[in-house]
Amino acid sequence: NCFPSGHTMLSWLSLWVARRAPPWLFWALAPLVVAVVVSTVALRYHYLSDVLAGTAGAVLAAWCGQTWLRARRR
Repeated sequence: NCFPSGHTMLSWLSLWVARRAPPWLFWALAPLVVAVVVSTVALRYHYLSDVLAGTAGAVLAAWCGQTWLRARRR
């Protein structure tokens, strides 16, 4: 096991990036991302704490990226 779950973090970030793509892509990827997140715990590849930390890491990375882009546009 590895803390935090990189599978979870990268899956959520991929979905975050896909929101800028055509809407069908976002909605096609959403169930796959949820399946990856749930399956990592269900198949015992990660503990729930690993997945929650991966999710928090994705939120933090998305926030930092948005903040950096806004600062760079000024």
